[in-house]
Amino acid sequence: MASFEALRTIPGEDYPRETFTEAAQERGLLESMGMWIRLFKEASREMRSTYRFRRFFVLTLYTSQPPNPMELLEHFIDRLAPKTGEMEWEDRIERALQHLEFMTRRLLNKSCK
Repeated sequence: MASFEALRTIPGEDYPRETFTEAAQERGLLESMGMWIRLFKEASREMRSTYRFRRFFVLTLYTSQPPNPMELLEHFIDRLAPKTGEMEWEDRIERALQHLEFMTRRLLNKSCK
């Protein structure tokens, strides 16, 4: 069996999954919010631009489907919707969602709704 095929195969089963994500989900590797937070923290350090971070955030959520996207949005609110003036928490969440909706439409021709 090829090494890439082995990565898509669940131990004890004879056939590989269609995707690496599917295999990782079945193994419970993508369920940890800590893994997702580390991923976005690292991306945040690498990407100085808010626009680039939002783009990465949208594409990652769309392609990988983490278990709790809203928790990630709240955790990274400072990068997704930097505070301006006396904005309330709810206003920042709404602003972040608007930015992510715009980015989703632009990149994927889809809506978050």
